[in-house]
Amino acid sequence: MIGNDMEEFKQKFAVLVVSCDKYSDLWDPFFSLFEKNWSGCPYDIYLGSNTIDFKKDGIKMLFSGKDIDWANSTMKIVSQLSSKYLLILLEDMFIGSPINTAYVEQILSFMQEVKAKHIHIRPLPPADHVIENNPVGIYNKGMPYRVNVMGFWEREYFLDLLIPGETPWQFEIMGSYRAVSCEGFYCLNKELFKHVNMAEKGCWIPKSVKWCRENGVNIDINRRKLLTGLKLLKNNLQVVYFNTILKINWKIRVNIMNILRKILISY
Repeated sequence: MIGNDMEEFKQKFAVLVVSCDKYSDLWDPFFSLFEKNWSGCPYDIYLGSNTIDFKKDGIKMLFSGKDIDWANSTMKIVSQLSSKYLLILLEDMFIGSPINTAYVEQILSFMQEVKAKHIHIRPLPPADHVIENNPVGIYNKGMPYRVNVMGFWEREYFLDLLIPGETPWQFEIMGSYRAVSCEGFYCLNKELFKHVNMAEKGCWIPKSVKWCRENGVNIDINRRKLLTGLKLLKNNLQVVYFNTILKINWKIRVNIMNILRKILISY
């Protein structure tokens, strides 16, 4: 990409890590992995949280103030930015493989060309249609789970989709309903990077802690409890269920749910 084009991208695009004070122990290992896997990232990098500061070269802080709820805090953070497009990341999703800047540039070029609203960073759910010679696939209108916090976003649309009071999980489900009739939703055909989910409901996920030990990633194991027993079993079952469901064609899933609703309300 020639110099003028890169400068234009840098003005229109930023990387935002959405977080909160209670997860501040994850910031240092997260950004150590970010630096390792995307060294020389040419874009502005922001960390959004409540009140705790984080001192690291190249990271700009955005504060939301008192933590009322996730959506309120996120709205206050994102409203401070002027970039047209964002790559939104989460602090408990550690980056486990290199990020290719040329691939990001290709994605941004596509976003601008088609005026995309949101692009998932991996093909889950799978795309309804794959676009030849492009890095993305299309999500049709009506598709469930088209909204994912983590991904490429048109900033203003992301703000419009947020509703105060929602958690990230509620936003992904209800946001998908709110966006059901909108065009401009896509997913990458090749994942942007492999990620490791570190925490669930404030607790360490054991296999992720093991991954950190094996890969020399320093985390403060004493800052939070380890997910164990029934909670761990429930989490594992939910992950398997969710990932399996998303691989089934969404139209088949919707038809099955509609049939079940008709059976259940016509007793």
